[in-house]
Amino acid sequence: MENLALISMEIVSAILCFVLLRFMIKPYRTTREGRYLGLPLGFGFLGVSYIFMGFGIYFESFIFVDEIKWLQLFTQAYAFAFLAATYYFSKKPVKNTHLWWNITYAGLLFAVVVSYLFIFEPPMFELPSYKTVDEYFRLSSIICLAYISIHLLRSHASKPDSKTIWVILSYSLLGFGQYSSLIWSLDSSFTAYVGAHFLRLSGLVIFVLWSTKLSTVRVKRPQKEKLEPRKLPRRDKMRIYGDLLFVLSSESKEEKIVLTRVQLRINVPYDRLKTYIAELKELGLIEDETSLKLTEKGKLFLREYETVLDSMKRMGLTYR
Repeated sequence: MENLALISMEIVSAILCFVLLRFMIKPYRTTREGRYLGLPLGFGFLGVSYIFMGFGIYFESFIFVDEIKWLQLFTQAYAFAFLAATYYFSKKPVKNTHLWWNITYAGLLFAVVVSYLFIFEPPMFELPSYKTVDEYFRLSSIICLAYISIHLLRSHASKPDSKTIWVILSYSLLGFGQYSSLIWSLDSSFTAYVGAHFLRLSGLVIFVLWSTKLSTVRVKRPQKEKLEPRKLPRRDKMRIYGDLLFVLSSESKEEKIVLTRVQLRINVPYDRLKTYIAELKELGLIEDETSLKLTEKGKLFLREYETVLDSMKRMGLTYR
């Protein structure tokens, strides 16, 4: 009966992580920046680690049960490492860190492969005991989650937002869950064991509820909001597309869209503006290069773009 309850908790945790994965992949799909791949990778690995744990509990007498437990241990540790790396690189300008985040993610993926090979093809030297590695990995996960929580708190302090609190709470609960697991590993406290599962589930449930609610809210910014040239950071093409569609959407309420006014609002040279407009037409986001009205596809893209950027901001992620 106890095993059934534990397996159920692992299954529920895995499902919650995979639901979050669908939400967390949106920043990468919208921005096409590799540094945000750590979000879906992190929650994907976390979900897989809970599946491994469920298998380990259910097949206690299975010949490969030890290998499955090791797989769970490594997978969960790398999950939090991917999440921490994403938050670290999100605050850095793209131009300066593109190479470093590619190296970091490649290094983590290489470490994942090597770790898995060690599990099924042990090296000649003796590895530390499972309990010892588990405690060190729990500690590293606590550090990763503490870093993310501090990053979010600093972001919230600079720009207070009530919805950001739920993200901080979710990561904090996951961190306290790891801490409770570490306490249980050290002194076999049953209270810490139960607390670890409760804290983890609470953190994931809050995260899912927050992301579900946020994804259904349509973001609105004033239609006459001016994009001040001096305040605009260096933008990639996707960001320019989003800003241009927003301006065209707001300008379409006027009698006629004046390109020079559009140019001033998004701060790009006139010849490049014409190029971007032609590209939007090719993508089917605007009807034609004369009326400049958004198609249904363009309106959908703009809504999705604004929603994703808003959710990234509330998650403490910087897109620049």
